[in-house]
Amino acid sequence: MQEIAFVDSGIGGLPYLSALREKLPQAPIIYVADNKNFPYGSKDETQIRKGMLELVASILKRYNPSLLVVACNTASVVALETLRSNFSVPFVGIVPAVKPAAIASKTRSIGVLATERTIKGDYLEALITKYANDCRVTKVAASELISLIEKDPFIEDPLAFKRLFEEARVSFERQSVDTVVLGCTHFLHVAKEFEQYFANRFTIMDSRDGVVNQTLRIIESLGLMQGYESILESDHTAKQLFLSKEVVNSSLYQRVASRYGLSFGGII
Repeated sequence: MQEIAFVDSGIGGLPYLSALREKLPQAPIIYVADNKNFPYGSKDETQIRKGMLELVASILKRYNPSLLVVACNTASVVALETLRSNFSVPFVGIVPAVKPAAIASKTRSIGVLATERTIKGDYLEALITKYANDCRVTKVAASELISLIEKDPFIEDPLAFKRLFEEARVSFERQSVDTVVLGCTHFLHVAKEFEQYFANRFTIMDSRDGVVNQTLRIIESLGLMQGYESILESDHTAKQLFLSKEVVNSSLYQRVASRYGLSFGGII
């Protein structure tokens, strides 16, 4: 059975993988954290496209996935069309949930928290123009928070997180924002903490449901749904997390893989 592949600059896309597994718990899944090129948000578009092309090529050299989820907002808005032009495998991308945020906002003031590259990119601006043209949009780059999540996903330094959450909260409150888009997949690792620090201040939006639904639609169109649904737990299908670059100590990635029911596979 063909695997479903996920890629991200790091561990950010794992909550999307988890959301899909709620629908297809036994489907064979591989996840590749591109630690070689992390973080994407501080790189220019040429670097991101080059890195994504190399990463996908390395996956396809080893596996034959039924589809590939680019579980990263920055990589999706910058490189998705390039990937589709160079590879025949179907791709699912992730974009900031601007449309549902604009629909939900009562004050017509929404916030987007994302990487520096996403915040500055034309794609986000086009989404705002198309779906939130009547809203005031406050865009906040949170590169430091993203890097902190990557290196401390178990929140062993809560004070560092509190400071960065407070900075984001203040930026949005100054603009009377009532709805915040989590425009980087890394943020979902600390979704509960966002709820805690943003409690009763903002409605928080992400794109998990849309991505999972699109992934399921493609699986159905490929005629693979019944096969994935019929896999038994005893079949021991692939569920692995890989890196794109060797690390001195892989214990953190092993812990993260275990949290999401994956085994650590080393370097792709």
